[in-house]
Formats: sequence, C-alpha cells, structure tokens
Amino acid sequence: MSEALDYILPHGFNSMNLNRVEALTGLSNVASLAVLKKYGFVKEGVLREHYRVGDILDDSILFGLLKSEWQKQKQTENS
Repeated sequence: MSEALDYILPHGFNSMNLNRVEALTGLSNVASLAVLKKYGFVKEGVLREHYRVGDILDDSILFGLLKSEWQKQKQTENS
C-alpha cells in the first residue's frame, strides 16, 4: 500500500488538483492502519456495519488527508 500511496497522492493532489483523499479500512486491518498513520491520514469517523464478511456485518474506519496537510508533511520531510 505504501508504494501505491507514493504514486497516488502526488498524482491526486498535483495532477488532478484534488483537495482531499479518503481511505476506508477495517478495524482489524493493522497493516493498513499503520500505513495511513504514516502518511498523515486523519481518522474522521466509523461507518457502522459498513460491509459484510460472511454472516458478520463489520465496521469501516474513514480516514481523510487534505492537500494542505500532505503539502506540509512533504515540506517537513524535505527540511
């Protein structure tokens, strides 16, 4: 996922001029949660019973990253 975000975020914010990128992940997806935190995504809420796995309805966590937050993070990395 990190390699994908290294491409997706610059393309989305610079080429497509997006103001925000959103990501959804399950509560138990520890690897994705760590990557989203690494890239500065902010937890915005929980979508209750958002998807079904077999007979179980599970929640999704909604994350967002704003262009201004991403730019600030890039400036900090380059300092």
